[in-house]
Amino acid sequence: MSDLNDKAKLYPRGTDAQIEQLLQDKDIAGATELLAGNAVSAAMEKDFVTAEKLRDRLLAVNPNALFEVIRVNEVIEKEKSSAISKEYISLWQQLYDFLEIDAFSALYHCQRFKDYQADEVIVQQGNLDSTLYFINEGRVALTYRQGQKEVFIKRMEPGEIIGCGPFFDVSVWTVSLVAMTAVKVQALERQDFLKMVLQYPGLEAKLADFCHRSNNILELLRKLEGNRRNDRRYPVQLVLVNSLLGNNENSPRQQFKAQLEDVSLGGLSLSIRITQKEKTRLLLGRCLVSFLPLGTDKVQERSGEIVGVTLYDYMDKNYSVHVRFDQPMSEEELKSLLLQGRK
Repeated sequence: MSDLNDKAKLYPRGTDAQIEQLLQDKDIAGATELLAGNAVSAAMEKDFVTAEKLRDRLLAVNPNALFEVIRVNEVIEKEKSSAISKEYISLWQQLYDFLEIDAFSALYHCQRFKDYQADEVIVQQGNLDSTLYFINEGRVALTYRQGQKEVFIKRMEPGEIIGCGPFFDVSVWTVSLVAMTAVKVQALERQDFLKMVLQYPGLEAKLADFCHRSNNILELLRKLEGNRRNDRRYPVQLVLVNSLLGNNENSPRQQFKAQLEDVSLGGLSLSIRITQKEKTRLLLGRCLVSFLPLGTDKVQERSGEIVGVTLYDYMDKNYSVHVRFDQPMSEEELKSLLLQGRK
């Protein structure tokens, strides 16, 4: 077994071109060795879907490689038996309780582990990607484009699932999925799920039920659109002091001044100069605290989430940064702020 483990370290995955070249050169022994090494590597990384596909390809390439296939199977089964930790079950406790234990285990082993860096796009709005994403670590932003503006919908946390519409209903993605921090997910691809679900009658309906219960994306989109129509915006000329919070509690706050463009009961818009366009996406979903002057010697701290960033002056790199308050202002507070803007 140590021989295969050593090979797992030597051979990275994604070596299809090398395998094809070995087959063209009729080097069956080399292809066998490479496939076995990659299969073990995938199994040790808990990517059992890839490991089993490589094992099956190994047998197709070399039907006489039974000894290698048996040893690969041993590694896969060993890694599977130790794969599901108590911490993982705790994270997905609701799903664990909702499904049968063997179905939960089969679902786990059918998924691929994927890592994303902060600001990396996981899925783009409009894509036809029938994959269900299970968030294990990190935070993910759901956004959608409205004209030229990208609007923040909500922050997704570990233990949440996204993608039930495209996965179960065969639709395009109506939102984009963007990593806010380093993120670890498990991706359940539709074609892999359909092969596995044959052994578990009723699992698809049950998983769909679980996902649709927790999926409120359409409701959020309707609410955002309703808020946009119902909250009247008032133009106001004030320079505000603001504090941008980091993505975690230990990150330092960034304090800055910005021109207030307009305000409503539910939020405000600031004019901010941003020289690097790629940095604008990093603002989406961030918490912003604005210090609002409501009268003589009276300043109110009002927190909210940045839900949109729109370029309105290309030459000066000025952007409108739209903030949705965590709690709406009262009519009296709004009137006091507008009065300060007229002075």
